[in-house]
Amino acid sequence: MKPFAFTSLIVTRNCNLKCSYCGFHLKEVPELSMQGWSQVIDTFGPHTEFFNIIGGEPMLYRYIVDVIRYLNHIGAKYSLSTNATLPLHLYTNLINTASVASISMSMDGITKWVDKYSEQKSKAAVRLIKHLREIDYTPPIVLSAVLTHNNIGDIPNIIEFASNHNCLVAMSVLQTSEQDGRDNSNTKTSVLPPTEKELYALMSWIVRNYTTLPMADPIEYFYALQYADKDWKCKHGTTPAIDCDGTILACFDFRGDVGLNAKNSLTIDEIRSRIRNEVKKCSGCFWGCPYISELLVDGVIDKSPFV
Repeated sequence: MKPFAFTSLIVTRNCNLKCSYCGFHLKEVPELSMQGWSQVIDTFGPHTEFFNIIGGEPMLYRYIVDVIRYLNHIGAKYSLSTNATLPLHLYTNLINTASVASISMSMDGITKWVDKYSEQKSKAAVRLIKHLREIDYTPPIVLSAVLTHNNIGDIPNIIEFASNHNCLVAMSVLQTSEQDGRDNSNTKTSVLPPTEKELYALMSWIVRNYTTLPMADPIEYFYALQYADKDWKCKHGTTPAIDCDGTILACFDFRGDVGLNAKNSLTIDEIRSRIRNEVKKCSGCFWGCPYISELLVDGVIDKSPFV
């Protein structure tokens, strides 16, 4: 088993939208060259199960074709995220030139919106799904929703839409700097996160109905969320992120600069040690660690609380 469940590659902070729950556009960060990303991938590739290519809007990164080709070359598992709002021919060109293994697109609502961009992204996702089917794109298509107080009641509708369109659903929970206990300019937002009661109700429903739902994540991923109100803290550091300048962050929620840059020559033991030291500072969050095997080993979870 590899030490990292997944590693997020933030290839750019540049984006054509300014979603209220995302502060990436508030901070300019230099971008790695393709040589830099190839070194990052070489360092983390043997030690991570899966790569998330994210942003910003990754489609705006000038070397995105090269990054995807390199991941294909080494046989890595990955998914490319997009807000789906760019011209359709750009997606066609990317698929034709780089053979994208999986695409994840934003969909934060069907009838309830987080902000003024949510409806735009949802309509764009519907358009892109239709286009991908027309060009016979067969790899997995994932609809990615950010859970907030505004839209958590709409998640079952997103899941139903995904089921009807042969897509999968992945979710993340809006996490504020106040909840995390550390300053994080990436998540300063006026949008409220879901309450523990709202989140618990949704996850309970997902666990009970999991076998009939098109979820992208294994059922154990949702068990971890049930422990949000039990003072459980992520201590393993199995979901790091690499910022677009190579800065290594301890958490996939873009938190915790570990003081290392992935474009430098580093050992995986040094990286893991720094990440573990950083996540000890976290005061706990709604999301927790999705690497369920670590929880099982530690005896934190032994079975579903709903079985």
